[in-house]
Amino acid sequence: MKIAKEPGLLLEVMKTHEEVISRLYECYAERFPEHRNFWTKLSKEEIEHANWIDRLRSRIEEGSDAMVVDRFPIAAVKSSIDFVNKQIDKALDANFSLINALSTAIDIEKALLESAYFETFEGDSKETIRTLAFLASSTREHRRRIGDMLQECK
Repeated sequence: MKIAKEPGLLLEVMKTHEEVISRLYECYAERFPEHRNFWTKLSKEEIEHANWIDRLRSRIEEGSDAMVVDRFPIAAVKSSIDFVNKQIDKALDANFSLINALSTAIDIEKALLESAYFETFEGDSKETIRTLAFLASSTREHRRRIGDMLQECK
């Protein structure tokens, strides 16, 4: 296991990533008012993810047993942030459909799970383990809900 060289910066970028996903879902809520509650709930949960990451960062800075491992470069997370920001721009296009939004959202959630995004943290404390489990579980739930909505719309 290799410890991240700039854990504070990585965690800040990860928090920003969750916040930009939240903005994307809020954009979808405005774009598709008939599904506003669906998208707004996802958006709020992404903010909750950002807050969980921030709490982990605080615990790490305070010297808890949790640590940040070097699983992927900060540039990869920044690249994903750029991708999500481009999706926000695409949502403004007149031809952008609900199917487009759902497909993009499920791809983002799948990518987080497949890359083991939240395995960036390690630690033995109950709080760290519980927080990591919540993040992974919530992301799986997002993928499921978005997938269900996608199936309904097809």
